[in-house]
Amino acid sequence: MENNITKPLFISFSAEVNQNTAENLMGIFAQRLNQGTKDFYLLLSSYLARAEVL
Repeated sequence: MENNITKPLFISFSAEVNQNTAENLMGIFAQRLNQGTKDFYLLLSSYLARAEVL
C-alpha cells in the first residue's frame, strides 16, 4: 500500500519583502505544491527600510 500523505511544510521567512524575495518564496511554494505538499505554515518576519525624510 502506498502512503500518499505528505508532511506539512514549515517555512520561516525573515527578510525584506521585495520583488526578488517574494518571487523566491513563491517559487518554493510552487515547487512543493508540485511535489504534493498540501499544508504550509509560514512564519513571516520582515522589516521596512527606513525612508529618508527630506
